[in-house]
Amino acid sequence: MISIKALRALLAISEERSLTGAARRMNVSQPWISEQLRQIEQALGVALVVRGRGRFVRLTPAGEAAVAAGRGAVEAFDQAQDRLFELGQAFRNRLTVGAEPITLDFTNWNALIVEFMRLHPGVDLVIENASPTDLVAGLLDGRFDMILSLLPCPAPGIDILPLYGHAMKLFVPVERSGLGGIEGDVVPGDPVVTLPERYQPAFMAEVAHLAEAAGLPLERCSQANFEALLRSALFFEKAALMPDLSDCFPSYRDQVTVLPVPGALPMLARWGLMRRRGDASHPGADLWALAAADLGQREAAPAA
Repeated sequence: MISIKALRALLAISEERSLTGAARRMNVSQPWISEQLRQIEQALGVALVVRGRGRFVRLTPAGEAAVAAGRGAVEAFDQAQDRLFELGQAFRNRLTVGAEPITLDFTNWNALIVEFMRLHPGVDLVIENASPTDLVAGLLDGRFDMILSLLPCPAPGIDILPLYGHAMKLFVPVERSGLGGIEGDVVPGDPVVTLPERYQPAFMAEVAHLAEAAGLPLERCSQANFEALLRSALFFEKAALMPDLSDCFPSYRDQVTVLPVPGALPMLARWGLMRRRGDASHPGADLWALAAADLGQREAAPAA
């Protein structure tokens, strides 16, 4: 195999018309130049230079052809190398964050992203939507650098920064007779609808325990998103058991009444920023640090 270094040596010989001059140009020893030339000649099975008294005289016809081909190969290699460096720079400055669609309506998260882009305008930030299970899988296989997803996270080897919490509540259709509305309540034995288990199995197991503690039989919505759950609750006139995401669905405020879950301890649905354990690479580390600082400020705000 002919190396790119050997081709560069051949080009230097051709342009300097001297092995010694080629060595000087490449800042190497003359024996090294001679060895590169020998390797190319051995690989091709032909002489590339005419020697007189052990010194370079001129290129052979095969040498002239080899120089032309070698120049093209070296130029192509240099262009490919420049392109690879450009790609490396681009990917070093790219941050791919996976997030659940509902988080696009989280006011604090949106403000955090705006601030991050203000501080780091050179970062190519890409946010992709996916389900919680797909987000964790994408984080582990490298598709995502970070994810914002519902907790708990079932996978090991992941750093977690809990950011946002929303209390579990009952969203009761206001038109439901004898239940919900301003004067009604949900009582044990009333069936409630919630997300399917596949949405996030670990979290949905906690939701099932909450419903059991409250004596509320669970029915599962066929679609795995919160807005579909609200629509299903309104259509079937049943209460929806879900996080209090009222601010994310302003168009539904006049159609439902948000009530606490009766007879059960309060439960928070928490969303956390996650990254592969030990991955402190930039610019992900900058977003992580900014999120941690924002969390600290929000936690300190009530005591101020």
